[in-house]
Order: sequence, then C-alpha cells, then structure tokens
Amino acid sequence: MPFEDGDCDTAEYSLGSDGYVTVLNSEDRKDGEQSSKGWAYCDSNGTGQCYVKFSIFSPYASYRVLETDYNTYTCVFSCFSVGLFHFEWGWYLARSTDY
Repeated sequence: MPFEDGDCDTAEYSLGSDGYVTVLNSEDRKDGEQSSKGWAYCDSNGTGQCYVKFSIFSPYASYRVLETDYNTYTCVFSCFSVGLFHFEWGWYLARSTDY
C-alpha cells in the first residue's frame, strides 16, 4: 500500500461516543513522519467484520478481524476487487514491539 513505505508503522484506534472508531496510522519516513486519519465501524453481530476508510470521498473497505486476544495482538485481513484485479492484505497488529 502507498502509505506503508516507511518504518515503525503504528495504528491508534479510539472509540467515539457515536460508535465509530477513529483510526490514526503513522510511520517514519526519510522526510519526516507521515500520518493518515480514517474512520471505521464494525458489525454488531460478532463476526469481526469491520469497514474502514481514509477519505470522505472513498467508500468503506472491508476489514475483517480474524483473531484477537483483546490485549496483545490482532490479526486482520482485507481484500477488494477493481475490474479484473483483486487485492489482498493481511496485518498482524501488536501492542508491543516485543510481542
């Protein structure tokens, strides 16, 4: 992804009173820190299906939580198709770099 070109990528999530999650992704680059703010929400049916976007002009993208222990790690999968092309990403998110 274009955003993930730097080092020390971090993601901060905060739940708003409206039920939406604010997402702040940051990373270190040669020319300084780069960050991107987004919004997310999750289905309430317990499937781990969430949706996230980083622009008011873009649609929400699928963001599925595959596994988490709610304290130290989360494994996430996302995919989408554009015409004949299909894209898939996976992330392993940890609260500590020692994990």
